[in-house]
Amino acid sequence: MNKKFILLGSLLILLAAAGYSTFPEKRAAQKINQSENTSTAPAGERTSIPDGSYAAVPEKSAVRWQGRKPLLQGYFDNGTLGIRSGNATIGDGKAKGGKIVFDMNAIRVTKTSAGSGERFLENHLKSDDFFAVATFPTAEFTVKDAAPDASTPFGYTIRGDLTIKGITHEMEIPVIAYMQNGIPHLEAEASFDRTKWNIRYGSGQFFKDLADNVIDDMITVSFSLIGTPVQ
Repeated sequence: MNKKFILLGSLLILLAAAGYSTFPEKRAAQKINQSENTSTAPAGERTSIPDGSYAAVPEKSAVRWQGRKPLLQGYFDNGTLGIRSGNATIGDGKAKGGKIVFDMNAIRVTKTSAGSGERFLENHLKSDDFFAVATFPTAEFTVKDAAPDASTPFGYTIRGDLTIKGITHEMEIPVIAYMQNGIPHLEAEASFDRTKWNIRYGSGQFFKDLADNVIDDMITVSFSLIGTPVQ
């Protein structure tokens, strides 16, 4: 089995980050900032990642999220999320553990379909209606294990625990992990159901008479993580 890099995994990741079997209701209506969501890796041959310990480089990594109002055609809100820290250990070509910690205070809204109100939405996302960042300033994903995905070069499915607002659920995240020009990379895009983490504001499951103010329960997260070996 090729050695792969199981760098952290997720959000998302939140915010996040998901998985095809964990979230069968995943929607592929729109890629997140598709023009920006390409690999940040320089040209060079991709290889599997050697055994060792690795740390995320937050300032070189990117986590993007997207929410939508399903009753308004083409209505999407987009933003980013901060990474506080991350680490992973690879041994015998397998993940021996890893964790990524997300900075929930660093939630940013980059664009709304309304054409304005980015700062208002940003503050609302930080409030108790959504992520309650004053009480829960971080979220985290802890890697349990990984399985190779033979259908995708350098593909893996990471299984782990995502904790948001003190609530933990297991999830699976399909990723591509590789070494390029001596730099480890991890890339993925997936969706998760926010209501499982008690984020219910605007959900049609829990509130009636919302009309077109219904907010989709699914949050889509894409990420491109850059790592560095730890000596």
